[in-house]
Amino acid sequence: MFKIRYPSLALAVAIAIGAGLATPAQARPNVSSHAAKQHSQTPSQLLFSTINAMRAKKHLAPFKQNGKLSRCAYKHSETMANDGQDGTLYHDLKDDVCIAYKSAAENIGYASGTASTAVITMYNEMMAEGPCPSSCPAGSTLWEKHGHYLNLTSKAFTTIGIGVHTKSYQNLGQSLTWLTEDFVQP
Repeated sequence: MFKIRYPSLALAVAIAIGAGLATPAQARPNVSSHAAKQHSQTPSQLLFSTINAMRAKKHLAPFKQNGKLSRCAYKHSETMANDGQDGTLYHDLKDDVCIAYKSAAENIGYASGTASTAVITMYNEMMAEGPCPSSCPAGSTLWEKHGHYLNLTSKAFTTIGIGVHTKSYQNLGQSLTWLTEDFVQP
């Protein structure tokens, strides 16, 4: 496990294992109107449907959601929330990706606001990274700037686990919603 510390509330980090990340299309959708229509869904369901709606617009196959992977993603979000509100985000793929896979990646982040608003805010920020302007091998500087977008639009990953955990922090006077998205190619 390694830890990354960021002071901003809406930043996230991505790490990929394996190869085969596809070069995605260039669109950067804003889904706030889509989110407003989805009040009956949980934040995880809202995010899952938002991601697959984007993938359909880009002519990408929809992700399949895996319940076990989502439970492990939730556990990671809960652990990050309990570790502190100081902006510490970290990956622990060996524990987070709890199903067999050929390749895997993870997007993580946190934001304030209602849980539904927070997950859509994080999604929009991840999508705003856009595609790589040139070759973008995993682990490269360019990949680190576009990794969230690449994971969300990857043709290589077919399955997703989404974990959303909201925790109230008295010392901040607000709640933060923590997000873990785990992507796998089984």
